[in-house]
Amino acid sequence: MSASEESDDPNVVVIPVDDSLSDGNPETWPSNNAKWLYEEGDDTRWKEDLARLWVDMTGAREKATAKLPPKDVARNRYIFEPLCQEGPDYWRAWIMHMKKAYPEPVDIRVNQPLNKNWVFGNGLLDSYFVQVGLNATFIPRQGETVLWLREMNGKLEWNHETQTYQVRGHDGTWQGIPQWQAGIVTQTPVSEAKTIYPADIHEPTSDKALENITNTGFRIECLPDPIDDDKSFSKHVKYVPLKCIKPMNSWEIFLDKIPREKWHPTIEFALTSTGSFSMLHNQWFRGTWPNARIHSKGIWVGHELLAVRDTIRLKPFRLTLKDLENSTPEKKNDYPVTDVMAITDIWLEWEDCIDDPDADGYAKQVTAWIEGNVYTLDKDRMSRPCPFGDKPVEKLTNREVDCAFNQVGMWEYGDWYRLNGGKTCRITPGSVLGRCYEPVPTKLHFGSFNLDYDLQSVLKARNYSAQVDSRLPEGHSWFFGDNRVETLGLAEMNGIDVGPAAEVHQEPERWVAVLKINEGIHTSADVKNAGIGDVAKKGRPRKDLADIGKTSRLVSTGLGLEPETSAQTSVVESDSEDGLTAGELSKPIPFNNMSGVDRAVRYNDADNLQIVIDLNEDGDDEDYTEEDYE
Repeated sequence: MSASEESDDPNVVVIPVDDSLSDGNPETWPSNNAKWLYEEGDDTRWKEDLARLWVDMTGAREKATAKLPPKDVARNRYIFEPLCQEGPDYWRAWIMHMKKAYPEPVDIRVNQPLNKNWVFGNGLLDSYFVQVGLNATFIPRQGETVLWLREMNGKLEWNHETQTYQVRGHDGTWQGIPQWQAGIVTQTPVSEAKTIYPADIHEPTSDKALENITNTGFRIECLPDPIDDDKSFSKHVKYVPLKCIKPMNSWEIFLDKIPREKWHPTIEFALTSTGSFSMLHNQWFRGTWPNARIHSKGIWVGHELLAVRDTIRLKPFRLTLKDLENSTPEKKNDYPVTDVMAITDIWLEWEDCIDDPDADGYAKQVTAWIEGNVYTLDKDRMSRPCPFGDKPVEKLTNREVDCAFNQVGMWEYGDWYRLNGGKTCRITPGSVLGRCYEPVPTKLHFGSFNLDYDLQSVLKARNYSAQVDSRLPEGHSWFFGDNRVETLGLAEMNGIDVGPAAEVHQEPERWVAVLKINEGIHTSADVKNAGIGDVAKKGRPRKDLADIGKTSRLVSTGLGLEPETSAQTSVVESDSEDGLTAGELSKPIPFNNMSGVDRAVRYNDADNLQIVIDLNEDGDDEDYTEEDYE
């Protein structure tokens, strides 16, 4: 009731109120402010649930038959393709396509423009693998798990008296066994700032390296517990030089004689994720119904990344931890690590694919395979059980060694021999020990050229992982994750949320709409869901080159036009080589706008150019199953 209103009731007291302070006057309501606008909630889901309930209660529900529009009817292909929580389910769609194409094989280049993880990561991973190929294999790679020290005032050396690795100060005194931690490499040195040499394993080769450690060092984050919700250890971060880092696979060497209760908690966190693997940077989907392969550039096995063209050390044939523990020191020589593989291909095998859109998985059986050429340091290799055929070994010359391995100087390990007549063989992740470093870094790390330095450490860690990792399905000893974040149980990297907690996963519908707009297949509903405004709105019109040429002799000469003269333009020729008048020289240089020309580059062909070499066209490669090798 406003101040101008009166009441005849004597019991009513009228209190004057200023209209500007009352919400009863709509003219005083705030406007043009999103937080004051009332939007009616969408009750579609409630209506649908009420309708279903009514149909069920009345018994009117009938089983219907799904029908698709005729093939000649134009339709949006993304409506009828299988969907996942965050957009089109490309893998299921390709499986359905493979079934439809049977008996013909399919060969599809992985391209997922509406999958934000693929869109955001594809270009970065291309650059990442280029850098991996340029770096030496002993350099820790981004995403790998390592053993590290927060600081080291001296050098890490072998103490013959205590039979342990200890830090020896610059004054020659022993400082005891350091406090090792497990962490993940989140940043590597800037290539322009620091070149990593094998000598950096003991001491930085540059005097200025420690002065600018953020550019010349490795950023290490402590590893959180992969099976616990507490991820606070990821906040413990430091930049360290290479001399403070050791391969995580060799944990037992550097933690020897340290009581387990004195271990840093991150050590057991890292051991928990040892028995895990995941693919990285998928490239091709190939197969013939019902089996398919997804070829990748790399695979995470335990703590390390294995990439195509890497050389990896292989576990002795059928060796188990029990065999190693029961053997005497004299018999341990019966399990030498002499075999390596130069990787040529990595893929995930899907057997008996499932084309049902409502199914949880894509195949009834999934196996990761690593293929390559196998070499050995043992000239009598065929005298021991060998899964790589029965052909005699062939000795390589030094020139052949340089061609066989991507690493330099591999002939320093000794004489190499080719197995299986040079044909490629395949193994599973369980047959891998780890990357084979260059000879000099191996010598600097472990004091010898032997390849079995971490054999017992790896077998013990995998056995521990199989016992404590609660994520493992019943009866399995390996955890297969969708990505590295899942296998390590990370929630944060470089101070940014990752995994399910990441911002990009909070609004899947919005991101799908944004990607559709980026691909030019959006609708008005997508524009609304994206919340980025009117994408069709244009800026102010700009002059094209022909208009600019009317006032600029430089532009008109390039276009072959005759510029219009102006009364204000001086007729005095300038001394410039182009013969511009003083008036033209005083004018601002016109902006060469390409908005009127359809020259938008959609894809960078140079960046996407890849050479695919298939070494298996002849079909002569021999297959070895996991049971045969392990």
